Amino acid sequence: TYDDVKYTVSVNNNSLLLGESEIYVSKKGGNIMVPLRKTAEALSFDVEWNKDNKSAKLDNGSINTTVYIGNDSYYMASSTAIGMSAPTSLGAAPEIINDVAYVPTDLFEILFCTVEYDGNNVYINPETEKEEIPNPFIPYEDMESVKKVLDFEPVIPSYIPDGYEMKEITSTGSDFLQIIYTNDIDN
Repeated sequence: TYDDVKYTVSVNNNSLLLGESEIYVSKKGGNIMVPLRKTAEALSFDVEWNKDNKSAKLDNGSINTTVYIGNDSYYMASSTAIGMSAPTSLGAAPEIINDVAYVPTDLFEILFCTVEYDGNNVYINPETEKEEIPNPFIPYEDMESVKKVLDFEPVIPSYIPDGYEMKEITSTGSDFLQIIYTNDIDN
């Protein structure tokens, strides 16, 4: 380790058995670093190591992420829908020490866990109520409403087949418009 302080980590209020692995404070940034696989698996994540690009994919069926050794960029994505958080720096990149991958404890906050510190003890627990990834699509009642936020003049199809009608108008901001048409058969 980088210091003489001995840390313990508990996941779901159970102390992790780390074997030869030790929790340590990173030289750069002072982040507390924990063994990735043991911590993630204790939080019910499947961990898949890719030796070719030195990355680990974590997935618990609801959310996932991939961390890359030496790259201080972290995100969270939905495993069941389209959506992800913006990439975030946590001040320390994942590292490998004695064939064990380590990540900053803050990674687990991105993955909807609470991380608390009590002296040399680290407690990581899943949040009981998980946040949802925000839906980037904003619904509009009609074309006149959405035109007010767009930076362009939308082009509406000149021909709509019989039986089809505009069902939904959404936008993610000033530069994207989505119009969904349906018919009675598809409803």
